[in-house]
Amino acid sequence: MSAPVSTKPAKSKPLKKKQKVQQTFASLCHDEEDLIGLQSPGWSPGQVQPDLIPETTMEDVDSFGVKGEDIREDTEIPAAMDISDAVGSGVEDKCVIRPEWMGTSQFYAEPLLELQKNGGLDQVIAYREAVARDAACFPYDPVPLLTLSNVDGQLGFSDIAAGDAYRGIILIEAALRIISTSPPTNHLTAAFAVCPQLAVLASTFICIKYKGFGLHALEDELQNLHRQALQILLASLLGTAANWEGLIIVKAALILYPHDLELKELQDDLKTAFLDRSRGYKELQDEMKKEDLIEATRMGKIHQKKYPWMNQDLYKRTLKTLREANKGFAASSCEVKAVIFGDAEPQVAREGEDVGPLGIFATRDIDEGEIVMVDRTLTGVSSVPSNKFEHCDACQGCLIPPYMHPGRIVHASCCGKVAYCSLGCYKLASEGYHKVLCGQDFDWLHEKIGSVNKFGAGSHWKPINFLRVIAVVLADMRKSKSKAKVHPLQHPLLARMSANYSPDSKIFSQYDTSHSWLFFTNVIAPTQILLQLGVNLYTEPFWTQEVIQTIYWRIENNANMATTNLTGKETHLVNINPNYLFFNHSCEPNISWHGACPSGDVGIDWLMTPEGKLLQPGCSAVWCLAARDIKKGEELKISYVGNPKGDETAGSGGGREGKRAWLSKWFDNGCGCAICEEENGIEKSKTNQKERNQPCVDREREVVVEGAAGN
Repeated sequence: MSAPVSTKPAKSKPLKKKQKVQQTFASLCHDEEDLIGLQSPGWSPGQVQPDLIPETTMEDVDSFGVKGEDIREDTEIPAAMDISDAVGSGVEDKCVIRPEWMGTSQFYAEPLLELQKNGGLDQVIAYREAVARDAACFPYDPVPLLTLSNVDGQLGFSDIAAGDAYRGIILIEAALRIISTSPPTNHLTAAFAVCPQLAVLASTFICIKYKGFGLHALEDELQNLHRQALQILLASLLGTAANWEGLIIVKAALILYPHDLELKELQDDLKTAFLDRSRGYKELQDEMKKEDLIEATRMGKIHQKKYPWMNQDLYKRTLKTLREANKGFAASSCEVKAVIFGDAEPQVAREGEDVGPLGIFATRDIDEGEIVMVDRTLTGVSSVPSNKFEHCDACQGCLIPPYMHPGRIVHASCCGKVAYCSLGCYKLASEGYHKVLCGQDFDWLHEKIGSVNKFGAGSHWKPINFLRVIAVVLADMRKSKSKAKVHPLQHPLLARMSANYSPDSKIFSQYDTSHSWLFFTNVIAPTQILLQLGVNLYTEPFWTQEVIQTIYWRIENNANMATTNLTGKETHLVNINPNYLFFNHSCEPNISWHGACPSGDVGIDWLMTPEGKLLQPGCSAVWCLAARDIKKGEELKISYVGNPKGDETAGSGGGREGKRAWLSKWFDNGCGCAICEEENGIEKSKTNQKERNQPCVDREREVVVEGAAGN
């Protein structure tokens, strides 16, 4: 297999037919007799430390040629497509557009539509499958990974392309550590104390693959691969609009390869894109906080989509999922059921089939003010590291006096990094997720996120939540007696969650709602976390970048947040409550809810359970109460946006109009409540009136033009 050719988003151009498809496939190596089994049975957790994205300040904005006050949102970088080998001919009229293959990037719609209209998509899919097979067969060869990254980037899945490129770079730099006579100290992953086994395996494979090469020739080949890998990664970051991080990386890359014209051109493209977005925010600088302004200019954006090459059963919530979920509702006043919209006939799903959207329904009449649910969880995380001993590592309850006597704090005997509010929390943790985390040092994660948060990066909580969720999943996997491996997306915790995907038929445009994406948050951090926890990402088929991103989509859609001030300073909690997450939204909710108590000034009933017990102040539980009388069989709904009418913040961007705009994250046309439907009717009437008036406006314009011509 030849080394991949790098590609970068430049100016949008039509696909060209330079080569035959079979020529594209000719470089692939599929002979399974040549497989080299280099997997290490002794793979064990390694310690890796991240230092890819340097600490940045407001002054760094000026270093790329834009002042703090010169700031704009939309980056208009059309993406180049060069899957020219796979374009057919004479099929445009018969073409059926497949939206699922339109990518996650905002910038690839035109070339991808052209690819599909010309009948080339099936051949590109076949090519991708072949490359993915090579990557699985030769796990320590960076070339298939880089080729796969290149193909995914050209298919518009820039987020996945960035992940695979990064994995390839890790292999290359790991091999260079051993093979190079004088390995540079400023490689992309130079600060990673990469797992020793990985460096040995990668260098061994490279030596076998290039058998007969001299040491210097082998080093030159690796350096060439490294340069191409950086080009592919940077092109992917352009596709995700993570331009700021791309500028940081290309600056380091040009220190290694100062004469590389491709890297210099990518730097220019990234700088142009960053400046375009920055200028767009200039008019908003007086309305936004300084931190939010910086975050807005640096945040990448992609569309949330299912990945079409994944097993689509992994996206289903089945009857098994439903039964598992209802175990948490035993002896309660509600249950989880499939939601039926309008007058549609109920459909009974069979085993293994998707049961569709789920919701929580009352199993009896519920009185106003009654506690419907107190949902406790182990998958809550805090902005304060657990080794500060300010909160319980399991439930996040406050450990500071007067809320906890020091003598009652339970310290873990296995390590000195965590403490608990009770023996119950200690037992749950030590028998579960803490087995995976015990002895591991994840201070780097809080340090990196804390430093970035000074300059506005609110979405950086995701890696910390990912760490806790993955620890729960891995703990269950490792103690399971079943020989059959369970896919992480089918673990009960993750299987019950759903992401907020648009309809499969939707073709996104650059101006559709997009979602935050950062290279550190979505690629570097989860990659390091899994390597540090002993997961071999190169041989484990379940832990691909698309699986990681799917987990991120589910976490993002199901997490809730709370803020407390029990320790004298503001602490942020991000929780995934396994039962609460089934609540759907309504602008006319019948359930009110609250999380951790914001301070010590709230009433004691804030912490009360239906059984009359008090939970620890600051804990990650969620309390749900009936906002009015509820009838048996009625669906229980909450508000996702605080007061959905927005009257408590009217005039500050949080009025009803702002709330409705925020709801577009989940609904294209409102939530279906009476308020949204009334607003839709008013908007439709305005549109119809405008259409009726348009002919009159056009006629008046014609009269004016004719009069001017007569004069």
